[in-house]
Amino acid sequence: MLNDFGLIQRGRIVGSDFIDINNGGNRYAPLRKLSAVYNYAAFVLEQHRLHTVTVQAYRDAFTGKNADEKFKVLLSLHEQVDKDGGKLLIALFPLLYDLKHYPFSEVHATMSQFCKEHNIAFVDLLPAFSAYTAEDLWAHPTDHHPNEVAHGIAADTLFRYMSENPVFARIIRKQGNI
Repeated sequence: MLNDFGLIQRGRIVGSDFIDINNGGNRYAPLRKLSAVYNYAAFVLEQHRLHTVTVQAYRDAFTGKNADEKFKVLLSLHEQVDKDGGKLLIALFPLLYDLKHYPFSEVHATMSQFCKEHNIAFVDLLPAFSAYTAEDLWAHPTDHHPNEVAHGIAADTLFRYMSENPVFARIIRKQGNI
């Protein structure tokens, strides 16, 4: 998933600390208890702020020095798998977040280009997931990890890709799956 690259907020806050700091919607404000209108307005503003900083943090994770280090790790993994006689396949799960107006298409393009440049097999699952709403693919309304539907889509997409790719098809045939 995109978030496996890690979250960075302007080089200061990383990983789960980013999420903890930016999910601060439960701040005590006496006026929120007294006015439903004020409470709703504060909620909408918090959601907008959270959306803005989260989108930027994911984009930042795929640019500059932060991304370079992580791409080096992927390249090292690719080289080791190749050395061991295997073939690395990177499957990119999109963040299950507004799939109709997906804000991370550039990130997917960056990962695709990296894989193409280094001859790494790559499957972008965004096109397959785009037929659904993000909510249909969530494990739970408060847990936006992929549910069984999303994993089924990923499995079907990956199986189809691997079946059509001679390097992977040989492996599948050896396993007796096709």
